[in-house]
Amino acid sequence: MSILKRGGVALAGLLLITFCWGEESLANTILTNALGSDINTTIIEGSEETIPPKFGKDPEDPENDGEGNSGLLKIDRVPNFTFNSIVPSGLYQLEYAANSNPYIQVSDLRGNLSGWTLSAKISNFVSQPTLEDPKSYVLTGAEFTLENGVVEGYKSEYATPPKSYGVTLNSNFKKIFSAEKDSGQGIWASRWQRKKGVNENIKIAILPRTARPDTEYKAAITWLLNDVPSE
Repeated sequence: MSILKRGGVALAGLLLITFCWGEESLANTILTNALGSDINTTIIEGSEETIPPKFGKDPEDPENDGEGNSGLLKIDRVPNFTFNSIVPSGLYQLEYAANSNPYIQVSDLRGNLSGWTLSAKISNFVSQPTLEDPKSYVLTGAEFTLENGVVEGYKSEYATPPKSYGVTLNSNFKKIFSAEKDSGQGIWASRWQRKKGVNENIKIAILPRTARPDTEYKAAITWLLNDVPSE
């Protein structure tokens, strides 16, 4: 089974980049017969209900209340990335996201410990037509990179955690968060936390003389969750 989810990776809103110029009890009775009791318990799969984000809000992505997905294995939340306005220099530039608490959240309540893999790919960065200029422009050669995220679990102290991977995204799906067999059960997040304004865990590389001033570019990240363990 595969679960497909599109998430915005914005360089200013949804991954939008803007270029500008500048008790204890006491027994009183003695029992004369030994008594026995049985304890029986049955383990069932978890709830298929929607699970909201469990790792806080991202001030730069304030309206993100999760995806509302249901099921035993699901993506609960994907991040939207925002970059501050960038002044093009005509040289190679490495710019960092403004988000201070971006994260992706996956929940696995199946109970079979079979593992899962979350992959992602990204579209081109493309400008949107305006009244002044009806054309769209591609930010040629731009590369979007996510460093290794910090893996955190929600009430999952006794479970084996999944793993996060640093990756430069392109048009092919790449593994970004995964659980091997016998791991990853529960609610987990891969987080890229940093101080507000400069998040060096999330960056875009811009080639010389490719960015147009006074232009917003947008790209879309597609997230794919497979119910197969990490290889």
